[in-house]
Amino acid sequence: MKGKKKKTGLIITLAVAVVVVAGAAVGVSLFLKQKAAASQTTYSTVTIGTGDLEKSIEGTGSLSYAQAKDLRYDFDVTLQSIEVSAGQSVSQGDVLAKVDTTALGDTITTLKQKVSSLDSSIARQKKSESDTETVKAPAAGRVKAIYAQSGSTTQSVMDANGALALLSVDGKMTVTLENTSLTAGQSVTVTDGTNTYDGLVEKVSAGGAVVTFSDETIAVGADVTVSVDGAAVGSAQAQVNMPVTVSGTDGTLSKVYVSENDSVSTSSSLFYIIDKPSSAALQTLVQQRAQAAQALTQVQELYRSGQITAQADGIISQINAKEDETVMSGSAWISVYDQSQMQMVVSVDELDINNVTVGQEARVVLDALEDQTITATVTDISQVGSASGGVTTYSVTLLVDVSEGMKQGMNGTATILVEQRNGVVLVPIQALQISKDGQYVWLSGQGSDGEPGIKTAVTTGLSNDSYAEVLTGLSAGDKVVIVRTATASNDMSNMFSGMGGMGGMTGAMPSGDMPSGAMPGGGSMPSGDRGSGQASGGSR
Repeated sequence: MKGKKKKTGLIITLAVAVVVVAGAAVGVSLFLKQKAAASQTTYSTVTIGTGDLEKSIEGTGSLSYAQAKDLRYDFDVTLQSIEVSAGQSVSQGDVLAKVDTTALGDTITTLKQKVSSLDSSIARQKKSESDTETVKAPAAGRVKAIYAQSGSTTQSVMDANGALALLSVDGKMTVTLENTSLTAGQSVTVTDGTNTYDGLVEKVSAGGAVVTFSDETIAVGADVTVSVDGAAVGSAQAQVNMPVTVSGTDGTLSKVYVSENDSVSTSSSLFYIIDKPSSAALQTLVQQRAQAAQALTQVQELYRSGQITAQADGIISQINAKEDETVMSGSAWISVYDQSQMQMVVSVDELDINNVTVGQEARVVLDALEDQTITATVTDISQVGSASGGVTTYSVTLLVDVSEGMKQGMNGTATILVEQRNGVVLVPIQALQISKDGQYVWLSGQGSDGEPGIKTAVTTGLSNDSYAEVLTGLSAGDKVVIVRTATASNDMSNMFSGMGGMGGMTGAMPSGDMPSGAMPGGGSMPSGDRGSGQASGGSR
């Protein structure tokens, strides 16, 4: 019996389903017929003008302080009492904590001794160093190129040329010819148009023939011709056969002692460098001395006042210490937000994120301050996305200009300006048509075969939800036709009442008034005042 009841129930369910579907089919058929009968095409004409166009991306977020500054000392401090709490606003000079001065006297003595010791070390290090240097030739040879000039810095010359000078250390220049008909050991003649040199084919390979000759007078890079028995066999640029580069330490080149083609030995002076920077060892000592002197100043001030005060206006972010606790050297015992810098982090869709770059301008409107438009700048773009519901978003950080009334945690919307065009020809998006041949518009005029106008090809640039920049095809003052097809469906909206159980059919009928045939704001687009605005959501 139980088996039969289950089977009967199943049959009844199927029967109901068939009846509902059949009813739906009749309703849809009637709807389509009446819809077709009610379709109406309207035409409106708009005058093309010029204006400003921008494309932007919107995102929501909340305000936060851009950064908190940690307060720490390079010596131990015992806090007798803490006079502030997290979240409290403080002004410059306000007391943050009172300190125990008992142990500070010993700290002062220790720091004075450290500063004195570092002064002695710095004096010894300076004495062992020189701020000048004479650059000697690294090998005997001939100077073939001098890149350094008096007054230039060593680093700039090295960056541009890779060396201060170039030496030839085997007395030979070389050229490589593509001609491989020569043979190794063969004598040749090399000429630069003025001087003639005896040359020798050093080797021949698939890469060509290598010829060497004297480095006595010819310049590096000079064009030379190689001949055999008076007949030219090839030309190339002369290079140093065995080059050695000359380098030097950082500084300013004061003197150049040699000229090109001078012969030098390993004891020959080439350059004189002045204003050499201090060694790394000396720089470290100087830095340590500065830190010790700063710490000494701070501990002496604490010893005299017995309290720690705020160095600037701000808001207490976090307190990491307790009363009667010793804060160890280098530990941050409190963090204070800088009230002059606030930020907003917004989420940008994966389809738009590649249009966002650091430095772009943005506008922020806060829910609590709707009458204010606050300027902001993109300062950071996260490279790691967050996926949710099949969509990935990326965090974009904006540095927001602080104005009165702004508080941490306020919510708002940021509009990031991606691209902008000023004074360009604009066409309404509704006027654009597309075919396999590209975009076109109906230019106002007598069309053929019942067409609404003259079909005119156009190319467009930047666009938003309302307008597109016209690159070719239209000029300001042209009139274009906008074609709309409206369907009167209000009379059909009640046909499906009571059929809510049909799931996917619910809400399939359009409701409300259809768009009118007239352009918003009139049929004419005055020059310069149409097209401005944002494309909400960006480039979608």
